[in-house]
Amino acid sequence: MKILLADDHELIRKGLIDIISSRNNSWQLAEAASLADVQNHLVLNPETDLVLLDLNLPGSSDLNGLATLQKHFPGIAVVIISSEEAPEVVVSALRKGASGYIPKSTCNEVLIKALELVVSGGVYVPPQVLHDYPISVGRPEVQCLESDDKFSFGELNEVQQQIVRLLAGGMSNKEISVKTGLALQTVKNQVSRILKKTGLDSRTALAARVAKDGKWTHL
Repeated sequence: MKILLADDHELIRKGLIDIISSRNNSWQLAEAASLADVQNHLVLNPETDLVLLDLNLPGSSDLNGLATLQKHFPGIAVVIISSEEAPEVVVSALRKGASGYIPKSTCNEVLIKALELVVSGGVYVPPQVLHDYPISVGRPEVQCLESDDKFSFGELNEVQQQIVRLLAGGMSNKEISVKTGLALQTVKNQVSRILKKTGLDSRTALAARVAKDGKWTHL
């Protein structure tokens, strides 16, 4: 697992490195101090799995950085980390596709568990948001789990749609990795996210659903 820590404060970056490394030394960590640095790193290291992104990184403001990364690097998960804890900001980030939102006031143990959740294909939502807002607002993908009929492939990003087509064609994760140029771990993470969003419990179930509903193949 390769994670890019993007924050303009070196103290924050080094602190995150110490915390994460002390709990999971198998994760490879890199640093960036601006949005331009992030983009350069991802161009040179397309196998990066996750970006931990400061909300107001130099070169970005509010959620512009998130939008930029989703546009140019759609296969990479982005988790916002920020001192901004307003529920409406958190909800907005999640609705716009962030894989999680971690307030900087979060304790070390919760930080690690949040990252582990995202790495496994989940979305981390701060407790205060789940308390103040309906879960369907804080977790956009939960709406997709209520009923298969409510799910639309338009809710998947471009990379996820491509992976679904290849899965339906019988390709393995390794074959999809070769075909798309995505790192194998990235493919695995995306498959997990697709299954969560569709409410299906396996690749087989997903392929069966695609075969049953022919319109799903025309993405």
